Amino acid sequence: MLNMNLSIQYTLVIKVDLAYYFCVAVGDINTDYIQYYHQQLTCTLQNDGIQSLPTLNELEESLSLALCDFQRFMCGWGQWGSDISGKVMEVLDRLDGGSMLGSEDDYREALRREYG
Repeated sequence: MLNMNLSIQYTLVIKVDLAYYFCVAVGDINTDYIQYYHQQLTCTLQNDGIQSLPTLNELEESLSLALCDFQRFMCGWGQWGSDISGKVMEVLDRLDGGSMLGSEDDYREALRREYG
């Protein structure tokens, strides 16, 4: 059970921090960086004895959601860092097909449907 808890801790916290890092410090969300990060992350998790490792696709999808959260945060502070609006629009289009859904609950359901 300890390994499962560590895995959850790593995967939830890391993706949000990674989104902030790419948007603010690096200034570019480069696929090569994400692939390298994934490789290093999985090696570290394996060395820690964690069996359930995130796939690159899972990391990328979670990063996309974390970027949406970062964009939400930035709406309250003013925009700075990388322009991530295209990535955010991709997620929103996946959820609503380009037409705004009727309620917050509808978006929650779409999140569950699309991202599990």
